[in-house]
Amino acid sequence: LFSTMTWAVQANIYAVIAVPAILFLAYLLATARLYRAIDDRGEGFAPLVVAALAFPVMGLFQPGRIDHHGLQVVLFVLAASAVVGKPGMTNGGLFGACLALSLATGLEMAPFFAVLAAGATLLWISNGSEERMRMIAAGLTLAGLAVASGLLLIPAKAPAGLCDSLNMPLVYAIAAAGGGLAFLGLCSGVMSSMVRTLLALVLAGGVGFAAWTLAPQCLADPY
Repeated sequence: LFSTMTWAVQANIYAVIAVPAILFLAYLLATARLYRAIDDRGEGFAPLVVAALAFPVMGLFQPGRIDHHGLQVVLFVLAASAVVGKPGMTNGGLFGACLALSLATGLEMAPFFAVLAAGATLLWISNGSEERMRMIAAGLTLAGLAVASGLLLIPAKAPAGLCDSLNMPLVYAIAAAGGGLAFLGLCSGVMSSMVRTLLALVLAGGVGFAAWTLAPQCLADPY
C-alpha cells in the first residue's frame, strides 16, 4: 500500500511502523470487547491502560517489530471474549475463526487455546441447550477454516512431520475436533449433564489420540 505512494525504502519504514500500531489498536479493541463480555456495565479505561502496559505486550507491538506473535495475542484475546460472552452463533463463530487462524499462523498458542476450548466445553456441560448454537458455530467454523488453511497454505510437497507450523495430519485432527464440537452442540438438548460430561471426555480423548497417531513426534518432542 505504501509503495504506491512513496519510494520502496520509505514504504518499508512506514509499513514496519504502521503494522504493529494497527495490531496494537486491534489488541486494545479486543481487550475492550473482553471487558464488556465479563461485565456489560463496565465503563472506564482502566482495563485498557493495564492491558496496554502489561508485559510483554509493550514489546510485542513496538514499532519495527514484524512477526506473528502480536497477531496471535490479538486472536487469543478475541477468542477469550467469545468464550465468556453471551452464547450464540456470533461468539461461537468468532471463537472457531480465531482458533483456526491462530493455528494457521503458528502452533505456539495451541495450549492456551486448548484451555479456552475446555472452558467453552465446561459451559456447554453446565448450561446445555443454552450453549447449543455457540458450540455448533464454533465447531463448523473451526473445521471449515482448518481445511481451507490446509488446502491454501500448506504446499503439496510439505513434509508432514513439521511441528512448529500447521501440517496436514494436524489439519485432519483439528477438523475432526471441530466436527466433534458441532456434534456436541447438536446433542445439547437431549442428554443430561452427566452424559454431556462423558461425551466431552470421549471427544477430548479422541482428539488427543488422533493427534498422537497422526503426528506423534510433535507431542513427544516438538523441538
